[in-house]
Amino acid sequence: MSPLTVVTGAGRGLGLAIAERLGADGHRIVVAELRPELAVKAEKQLRHRGVEAHAVVTDISDKDSVATPAERVSGAGRRHCPRSTTRPSPTASGETRSGSSTRTPSPE
Repeated sequence: MSPLTVVTGAGRGLGLAIAERLGADGHRIVVAELRPELAVKAEKQLRHRGVEAHAVVTDISDKDSVATPAERVSGAGRRHCPRSTTRPSPTASGETRSGSSTRTPSPE
């Protein structure tokens, strides 16, 4: 089974580009997006390209919302989770920064 990859902010821009690339490389994609209309549009766009994709409304500022997007997709299987954050996020000092980061969790 191909890896299931959660991409936050995948409804447009950099997040969508990352989802498209990973999908082209064989990943199943969870489109984790705050705005439902963008999540559904991106899911349809990815599926049109032959990518298995699932839209999940996710608010990255809410711990509970971020904790389970892959689990909301039935039959999730193995997960690989790069994370694209395209809006300001807090740093350890509490300041905000812009940009993107990639995080891959340890194998379960």
